[in-house]
Amino acid sequence: MGAGRGVVTKVLVLDSHDMNRGIQVSLTVLRMIYAAFWTAIIFGPPPPRHSEPAAEAFWVAIEATKFMVPLLGGCYFLGGVALWFRRTSPLGLALLSPPMVIIILFDILLAKEAGPWIPIALIHAILLWHFRSAFTSLWSYGVEATAVSSRGQTAVRPRA
Repeated sequence: MGAGRGVVTKVLVLDSHDMNRGIQVSLTVLRMIYAAFWTAIIFGPPPPRHSEPAAEAFWVAIEATKFMVPLLGGCYFLGGVALWFRRTSPLGLALLSPPMVIIILFDILLAKEAGPWIPIALIHAILLWHFRSAFTSLWSYGVEATAVSSRGQTAVRPRA
């Protein structure tokens, strides 16, 4: 027998539907873990004191306002609850994005440490990318799609 004759090889072929299904399941699990984190964070211990004077001064100023800590807690909790449901996940991400930017900049510029927030910000960015179609109306205001042609092309015209 020649080389390769009579040998049956099995090739595992994953079609794009199976891969997309796996990605969707992974993103759903990631979203649920992220939602649980933000929903539960307000019930955890208060943030630790900071060794950097600028970071401590900033946090003392936030606490002195008497409204920022409850406001941030509300954003965390409502954003986390919204993330539990696929339909409201973009709203949850929108509620959590400003505090996330503040936390990252605070840790990097004032506290002089990255802390655990870099992986959390990465998860946030992944979920923002996943739900990016929900945010397109924010930067395409004034443009409306009219109809989809038989070839699948969308005609776009400016709003009057």
